[in-house]
Amino acid sequence: KTLAAVAPTIYHALKGRGCLVVTTNDYLARRDADSVGSVARFLNLTVGLVESKSTTEERRAAYACDVTYVSNAEVGFDYLRDHLAYASEDAVLRGASFCVVDEADSILIDEARTPLVVSERVDAPFDKYDVARRLVEGALRRGRHYEVDLKKQAVTLTEDGYAECVGILGVEDLTEPVGSAWFPFVMNALRAAELLERDRDYLVRDGEVAIVDAFSGRVLEGRRWSDGLQQAVEAKEGLAVSALTRPAATVTFQALFGKRLLCESLAGMTGTASTDAAEFESVYGLVVAPIPTALPVARKDYEDAVYATVEAKWRAAAAETWRAHQQGRPVLVGTASIDDSHKFAERLLETYGLAARVLNARPDAAAEEGEIVADAGRLGAVTVSTNMA
Repeated sequence: KTLAAVAPTIYHALKGRGCLVVTTNDYLARRDADSVGSVARFLNLTVGLVESKSTTEERRAAYACDVTYVSNAEVGFDYLRDHLAYASEDAVLRGASFCVVDEADSILIDEARTPLVVSERVDAPFDKYDVARRLVEGALRRGRHYEVDLKKQAVTLTEDGYAECVGILGVEDLTEPVGSAWFPFVMNALRAAELLERDRDYLVRDGEVAIVDAFSGRVLEGRRWSDGLQQAVEAKEGLAVSALTRPAATVTFQALFGKRLLCESLAGMTGTASTDAAEFESVYGLVVAPIPTALPVARKDYEDAVYATVEAKWRAAAAETWRAHQQGRPVLVGTASIDDSHKFAERLLETYGLAARVLNARPDAAAEEGEIVADAGRLGAVTVSTNMA
């Protein structure tokens, strides 16, 4: 798939009007710029790379190249920042003639309506976040004072809960006065406590809260929750509460690519597009062309196994991992959260003496991503990973 993108990328780059290769994260953008980009360099074409750590000047220079490798988040935020720039010389993007999206189903379908938001900072009533945290942790009880719907990711304050908050806070109405009411602080403290889990939804590193992407399992560098939720999580973790943010500009990937805001022509590639063919055509005007495999698919798909408890499921998964390892087969174990990945690796070590490599968004593991992925297919290798893999 990666090699298949070379021909159309080179063809459009030779027109001299820029070509974007958009993928899901910095790691893939950097990998492709280093490896596949060598073809473009061999043909005397310039190759640029945009990463989260790139400066404004580096971004401008990268986008000016014949071929630019960049993640969907970075190019989206650059588009927003360019529209907030006061002068044209402060912008970094240029209109590209062609854009090819890798993992098109993830970017154009799964994350299509995920808003990218550039915010500006405003003053925040820091003490209220800590008061709301102590109220939730010390006085409110689930099932009596509030209800939690994990499926809908919603928390609802009951009448008893409302009365309890009013009494403790010494106010008559949680929704008054407008602009400084207690209600949003209490609700955000409840959401932070009940809906957001450390090492699953976010990490704490260097005294700051870093959001973990539910789709990829990677840290969303520079992203923050809005409407006071970021500050509520910081208070929950005992960190210094940061300033509030207010949206200054926003765009979705569906608008960015569907309306051709970045390029004149668009293409995509993925291993799982056929099921979304109708949506690709209706929303993006893209026709899905399936390419058959060169050889028959060797993978065997077995029936799902359902267990009564999580413990039973983990025991069976560990036993199956050990069995495959004994045969010398490389094994990849997928987990739903950062915490689960470490717990499963510890189980393998304690039960079978099997040392597995762990790949997740924690800084120590993420720094070794390239090495872990390169070694994952070796004889007898066992890798435990979140969605990053």
